[in-house]
Amino acid sequence: MATIREQHAAAKSTAQAYIANLKAKGADVTDAELDEARRLSDISAGLKAKVDRQESLSVFDGIQVDEPGHRGAKALSGSAWGREVSERLQKHAGTFGAKAILGSELDVPTVIIDPVPLAERPVSLIQLFAQGALEASTGLTGANSFSFHQQTERNNAAGTVPDGALKPTSSYKWTGYEDRVRVIAHLSDTLPKRILDDAPAMTEILSGEMYRGLLAALEEQTLNGDGQKVDEVRDPATGAVTTYGRDDLTGILQTSGIQSVPAVEGDILTTLSNGYYSQAAQGDKPTAWVLNPRDVQRLLLLRENGTTGALMFASGRSALESFIGDAPIVESTRMPAGTALVGDFSKALLVTRQDATLEVDKAGTLFDTNQVKLRVEGRYGFAVTRPSAFTRVTLPA
Repeated sequence: MATIREQHAAAKSTAQAYIANLKAKGADVTDAELDEARRLSDISAGLKAKVDRQESLSVFDGIQVDEPGHRGAKALSGSAWGREVSERLQKHAGTFGAKAILGSELDVPTVIIDPVPLAERPVSLIQLFAQGALEASTGLTGANSFSFHQQTERNNAAGTVPDGALKPTSSYKWTGYEDRVRVIAHLSDTLPKRILDDAPAMTEILSGEMYRGLLAALEEQTLNGDGQKVDEVRDPATGAVTTYGRDDLTGILQTSGIQSVPAVEGDILTTLSNGYYSQAAQGDKPTAWVLNPRDVQRLLLLRENGTTGALMFASGRSALESFIGDAPIVESTRMPAGTALVGDFSKALLVTRQDATLEVDKAGTLFDTNQVKLRVEGRYGFAVTRPSAFTRVTLPA
């Protein structure tokens, strides 16, 4: 009999082949065909969940880079993540009195999952990036570092050439970089162990909140991280090392080489259009906008005659997106209000060494008081592989 992993691989292959065939037809997809695609996708996703439950650690086989949409990366909602955490905790321990679960690490649903790719509207910044997975160390190579190439010049000189004439030379240049993953983590307050025993729903809510907090911190880093490295001080007497400061990734808005478009005073729509066409003018097709929710609200409340006319985008966000360049708008509270970001987000790479992992502990003094503490953490790296693929847009006041 085939193993669960083999069953998942077969189901995923079947679903992908079916969906690829639908796309290749180039015709309208019928409701029946869409239902069948969903059914095959659900089967694959169900088997994937069973594979996850069999593993106690999330380990990746090699480093692989996929374009968004090919890998189908999408963020789980906090409530879904929390619910699955709660279920796995109960299945792993039986009852929460079991010591093993309270002193060990448990593999839980990841921040980024790998479903069968179905076209859908992006709802999270994390979905937009190309995805990379970093393998465990073999003893010869480190599992904490990765390398990438960043394009620094892109000059296309292709043109017609008469017989015998010198061909023009296009200039494409890259710079190689070495970087490493960073830890993003936080702890819960201590809470009575009886809550885990008596109220599984509280475990679901708490772990979901902690997941959302980790995802928000990851978005903050990929947008605004300034690359500041942690500092160390060594005590000359004892040799003890104390670390302080931050250990940031370098986010898109802090990356040298991205484009910038200033505000057109009193005209937010022209400002946004200028940002979109700064990309289109160099032959790029932006894949998304990222805006603060307050700026999205501001746009959707625009009226034809100042404050008295009809709403300009009464049909909602789709009409707004069509007006400013026909690219989906993704909201992020981590995007500074008054600033928008547009670009081809496949030209940024999110590297995952360890996805969101939950640990529950009752050791030491926690054991004496019958309390527990939760920790959620992950290890991520980030790289902008072509800075010119992004434009920072300053919105008018």
